Amino acid sequence: MWVTAFSACVFIMSLLDQVSGHRIIVGKYGETVELPCNKGDIKLEDIIIAKWKYTKEDGTIVDLLTKSKSQNVFFYPVVDYEGRLSLTKDLSLQISQAKIADQKTLTCMVVAGTEIFEYPVQLIIQKAPSPPTITNQSKVIELGKLTTLAECSTKDANPVANITWLKDCIPLVPDGKVVSIITSVQTDKDTGLSSTSSKLEFTATKADMHAMFTCAIQHESLDSDLVSAPMSFSINYPSGKVILQVLSAVPIKEGDSVTLKCVTDGNPPLTSYNFHIGLSLSIILIIN
Repeated sequence: MWVTAFSACVFIMSLLDQVSGHRIIVGKYGETVELPCNKGDIKLEDIIIAKWKYTKEDGTIVDLLTKSKSQNVFFYPVVDYEGRLSLTKDLSLQISQAKIADQKTLTCMVVAGTEIFEYPVQLIIQKAPSPPTITNQSKVIELGKLTTLAECSTKDANPVANITWLKDCIPLVPDGKVVSIITSVQTDKDTGLSSTSSKLEFTATKADMHAMFTCAIQHESLDSDLVSAPMSFSINYPSGKVILQVLSAVPIKEGDSVTLKCVTDGNPPLTSYNFHIGLSLSIILIIN
């Protein structure tokens, strides 16, 4: 067998093992990635044998394929890569349907003359996150009370996506009192992709009545953030003051009709008012 003969040849010959510096290749999840073998240091016609391999965490070396000058490509029976590997004319390794488990350092070893050269390539697989999804959105919140406004989530990313909450386009910073942000990350055991969710708790003031809240997804594969639709909330608070306005023209003479208006600053607006004249008469006005 020529593979065995090659191993024996390497064992017998006194060869100089030269290792090139790491090269990093970023591939996209589900697509075909290509890992270069030779950076042009050696002419292809001078290469006798080329092999692609990687090393497991326990130190075990796994051979993927071997190509000799006089033989076709030999693919080793590696289950994780079955049917997904190919070798280009310049000895670059192509991996189709890239997945997260492919993230590792793979090495191309070539024999040229009496020397062995190794070209390690670190493969990183990226997967852009999904657009933000808003759930558990509150409609009404209470003044001065730490309340859950909404939850923002994104899924199927690698590496983990980051979520930022903004109020009127300004990022919110958690302090545990006015702003609380609870983030969780889950990883799919089958795909290795991660899902991130973030819950925003906020203590509102009257000034936040017309504030617009958004959540933004950041990821190194994105040119710009993925931003949710803006959210606003109704803030409930009791009236802090009551003003009785006289709408009739002054001066007022005895016998004139007088129009009075009661104004309050609460939310939601009051639907009923009690008008007291002196200490004995009470008039109830219902506003529809």
